[in-house]
Amino acid sequence: MNSNENILQLADRCVKCGLCLPQCPTYQLSRNENESPRGRIALIQALANQQLTADDDSLYQHLDNCLLCRRCERICPSGVKYACIMDLAQEKIHQARPPSRTNKFSQKLLSRYMQSTYQALYLYQKSGVQKLVKPLLKSHKKLSWLHSLLPALPSAQKFKSHYSTNTNTAGHLAIFTGCTGKNIDTLTLDAAIRLLNALGYKVSLPPAQNCCGALQQHRGQTEETQQLAENNLHAFADENYDAVLFLASGCGAQLMEYPQRNWNNHERQKKAAQLQEKLQDISGFLARALKKKPLAFTALDKQVVVHQPCSQRNILKLPDTASQLLAQIPGIQLSALAEDTPCCGAAGDYMLRHPQQAQTLRQHLLDKILADKVEIIVSTNIGCSLFIQTGLKDKNIRVIHPVQLLAEQLNESRDKI
Repeated sequence: MNSNENILQLADRCVKCGLCLPQCPTYQLSRNENESPRGRIALIQALANQQLTADDDSLYQHLDNCLLCRRCERICPSGVKYACIMDLAQEKIHQARPPSRTNKFSQKLLSRYMQSTYQALYLYQKSGVQKLVKPLLKSHKKLSWLHSLLPALPSAQKFKSHYSTNTNTAGHLAIFTGCTGKNIDTLTLDAAIRLLNALGYKVSLPPAQNCCGALQQHRGQTEETQQLAENNLHAFADENYDAVLFLASGCGAQLMEYPQRNWNNHERQKKAAQLQEKLQDISGFLARALKKKPLAFTALDKQVVVHQPCSQRNILKLPDTASQLLAQIPGIQLSALAEDTPCCGAAGDYMLRHPQQAQTLRQHLLDKILADKVEIIVSTNIGCSLFIQTGLKDKNIRVIHPVQLLAEQLNESRDKI
């Protein structure tokens, strides 16, 4: 079956009922049928039927505007695999109009070379250059927007490959750190290691792991996505881990779908299935582990709002594991956002490509959050956390991973590992 036939077979499940329209953030903003899942599928069908060409500007724009929040998939009565259809279409578009050198370079900075990017940005902040540059960017709208997205970066931290425990080992766990775990998200990674060690688990951070490949896949870069996936399969196949935990739900969603990739190799297909069986989100794993072995936590009299990322709710289809985890903290005042809460607008690199739409979606979310008193927002996806935090620069509100908040209340020595 060629790619056009594959697209048409998948798209044929869509009966154009329109139940997806009220769920779609871009349709809600534009009221344009082409900005809805139903409309985009119709455009992709036209592409597969050769009624549109892959270099068509209008086609490109409507598909590129999609956040891939996949809320439409979750409510679709026909089980349409919308993301799969989109990825196949993006592959065709990528072949017809390959990205510029600038786009390729920026994408590599956000994935393969994230550590170097982090070090450069950290120096940029700590040297004072950021404060000097900020006033000069006011006249340049795009650069000013990019500058506003830069969070206060934590200090660099070196991590070991293995962390043993002094108690009897409860098991051997691996953590998928992805692009951000060892740089932008070091506080979450450190917190996860401390909590898991306190529960008696040996923790490993396989050094050969790399980016999960989500950004590349959704831009139609199939070969690079496949290579990143193969590297990760190799990195986590070396030892018999009891579980592989992910910190960011966006990465977890991508890893969980590795078995759906076209491997053309039985051994790799088998490894992808084995990895999927061991994958668990860190919040849910800790919540279950703490029921078996409770730890002592100090009280926290704070109003905490739980944000569930689209990747957790719509792709992984996980319950509110953050609330389950943070319920361990005495005195905490937890509230979760409503089921119909829209996408925050971060969506991987969407906030970089579509600043106006992203900013509008973020403000819709913040309006809901700030309707009541809130002191801390927790989210299980680093991209969402960073984007929400940059929208709160005039507010004294922290946005952190639930694992970090729990570790801060751990009633034990807080020395770094």
